[in-house]
Amino acid sequence: MAGWLSCIGLAACGETVTLKLSGGDRVSGTILIETTNAVVISNSWNAAVSVPLQKVLSRVTNNVPRLTRPDTPETLVFSAAEPKASTNKVIAAKVSGWKAEAQVGLDILYGASDYQTFYGRFKLAYQLPYKSYPKKFFRNGIDYTIDYSRTEGTTSSDRMHVSDKTSFDIGKKWYAYSLVGGGYDHVQRIGAQYEAGPGVGYHLLECTNFTMDVEAGLNYLAQYRDDSELQDVYYRLAEDITWKIWDRLSLLEKFEFFPRVNLTGHRLRFESTLKYDIWKNLSLNFTVLDMYDTQPAETVDKNELQIRSSVGIKF
Repeated sequence: MAGWLSCIGLAACGETVTLKLSGGDRVSGTILIETTNAVVISNSWNAAVSVPLQKVLSRVTNNVPRLTRPDTPETLVFSAAEPKASTNKVIAAKVSGWKAEAQVGLDILYGASDYQTFYGRFKLAYQLPYKSYPKKFFRNGIDYTIDYSRTEGTTSSDRMHVSDKTSFDIGKKWYAYSLVGGGYDHVQRIGAQYEAGPGVGYHLLECTNFTMDVEAGLNYLAQYRDDSELQDVYYRLAEDITWKIWDRLSLLEKFEFFPRVNLTGHRLRFESTLKYDIWKNLSLNFTVLDMYDTQPAETVDKNELQIRSSVGIKF
């Protein structure tokens, strides 16, 4: 089966296909490049994934090829003298650019106990492949969240946080990153805070439907609380998982652990989101968020757990 796949070569670039793999999995996407050993495809959750041809049992083409005049702007013509350069342009065109997503949640209950919860999140991501090696990237992502809730007439949540993370691949598996952020949390008695720190990461797993990154670095945190001020340096240990369970269902999970450099305390943050694609760019999200601090502000609990649902739309 792999033999007839390999004979198609570069002519298959641009096709939208579904591949059935030897393990029973299926992966769909647009072909970026196909060689005698592997096929590289792109889809909505992975910019470029390489599938060895020996693992492909069958392939179904999802779109009908469209004939286009060679002199039209959208046509990509491959030159026999420059196959590598032309292929790099194809991959760059498919995976570079901006992506945005907005999520909004609203829960209201009037009964024995009244509560109202409002939640909003906006993500903006950009990635640019290297010209010399289009499977490696420069990335930047902005994540902005705000939520407010009242229970029995009392404010139970009032926070805002924004972060900006820049990363760039420095090897086959390694990458470097810089992370900055800031915001407030009035219920936790934090009037304002900001944090910043560099680090390195490693692409531990890069499967067709599962990716896992691990990171280590430093984190400087400044918090201006109602009754005190905190400025300290922490280590940062983190992992980030994306699991495409099936075509419409995904699991996004992130864990961050911040031990103080003098090991006298720590913070942690765990977030897990189950995402179901309802229709086209519309999705339903169910999120669990847990935050812990061994030394919070006075009268504030060390642990805070949130469970929320939202509707998201991609741009």
